[in-house]
Amino acid sequence: MTEGFLYVAIGQKYIQEAKRSAESLKRHAKLAKIALVTNKSFSSDIFDEIIVIDRESSIDWKSGLAFKVEGLLCSPFEKTFFLDTDTYFTDDVQELFRILDFFDILISHSPNDISKIKIDEKKLEGLSPYNTGVIVYKNSEKVKSLFKQWKDLYTTNPAKYSSDQPAFMEALLYHDIKIYVLSYVYNFRLPSFITLPPLKVKLLHGRSSNYDKLYRIINKYPHNHRTWSPYWGMMFKNYRR
Repeated sequence: MTEGFLYVAIGQKYIQEAKRSAESLKRHAKLAKIALVTNKSFSSDIFDEIIVIDRESSIDWKSGLAFKVEGLLCSPFEKTFFLDTDTYFTDDVQELFRILDFFDILISHSPNDISKIKIDEKKLEGLSPYNTGVIVYKNSEKVKSLFKQWKDLYTTNPAKYSSDQPAFMEALLYHDIKIYVLSYVYNFRLPSFITLPPLKVKLLHGRSSNYDKLYRIINKYPHNHRTWSPYWGMMFKNYRR
């Protein structure tokens, strides 16, 4: 079964971000297969496959999110590890592909997204969005069906949704999908206050001018429960009694 990593990007800024993220992946997983979905073909020594969808380069933010969902449907892999371009690997993460033997999708919560999901104009209280910037998924027909409805909901009524994440949650309600919620060590959202288990963070998610410095700070106490403060840029160790 083929396994690989997928980026979706339009525009030079985001393609360069994808390259930087892919380079950090290759430092920890030299044989990893990497694909990019974009709107124009080009040669690259970092991406094993470039998949082109015809789109204008100057699309707005919401259209870019719709393009992301469309890109997920183009994965050439049977097991896909999708990433936003503003990600940075600090370790190998390929062990997650094994978990897909038992689940359809691996995803983490979105700690900063407090969007309310509405069904028939009524809020579904207590349902908070997952973060769709890091998704590990089987490229199966039922997952494709979920992604297609996600795309349709978001593109047919974009004013209803603050981002693509509430649309994903709404589509998820109508699909029999087995989900495993990942620890933040596999999707460490830099702008968020996060409490971590005593495990090493393997994937940073968010823009930074110095990922290596952040890595050293965040993983300073890898064997302790700890809390990250983006305000102070510090990791606070939670001492055991």
